[in-house]
Amino acid sequence: MRKKKHKETIQEVEIRLPSLLSAYLTPVAIIITTVIVCFVILFATRGSSLLITSADSDDSVAGALSYAGRGKALGDFKTFTEYDNELCTEDGKPVVFMFSATWCPHCQWVGDTFNSWAKEQKDVVVYRYEVDTNENVLTGEKGIPEEHKKIYDEFNPNQTIPTFVFGCKYARVGNGYENENDLQKEVDTFNDVVSKIL
Repeated sequence: MRKKKHKETIQEVEIRLPSLLSAYLTPVAIIITTVIVCFVILFATRGSSLLITSADSDDSVAGALSYAGRGKALGDFKTFTEYDNELCTEDGKPVVFMFSATWCPHCQWVGDTFNSWAKEQKDVVVYRYEVDTNENVLTGEKGIPEEHKKIYDEFNPNQTIPTFVFGCKYARVGNGYENENDLQKEVDTFNDVVSKIL
């Protein structure tokens, strides 16, 4: 009789074991899969700017920025998207924004070049904000005016960086030529976009 009871216990365990394993392994498998996917995304984006950067492929950035049908890719320079908005101005001049962060390597790559370019501009008003410190890099002033925060949110609802907004008519998330390490192309593109808003 004892053997029979032992046999029943083994059979019960054999029956319950798959259901116990699936009950514990399924959540573990989901967690492991999630961690792996996060690492893949993290390392896949290290050479780009938070998922969107380079215009190496013709319409990658412009297509990605045309969210919800709000914008269209520009023919001459493919790294910016054109929006059908009213031109935003200050003192009668179009306003240009760069939103960046101190910890962002992609912002650092283009930051000094943008700052130098900004200082040369006479026909547009230029702001560069560090969103993590709320500092205007070009003036050293603290705080981002509420109307400028709204522009950042409008053109970049995911709040990735760097974000460029030219006259509220052209915008780009990420760098256009970082993969090529070509800062001159960035400057040329900035100049081309400014010529469109003047």
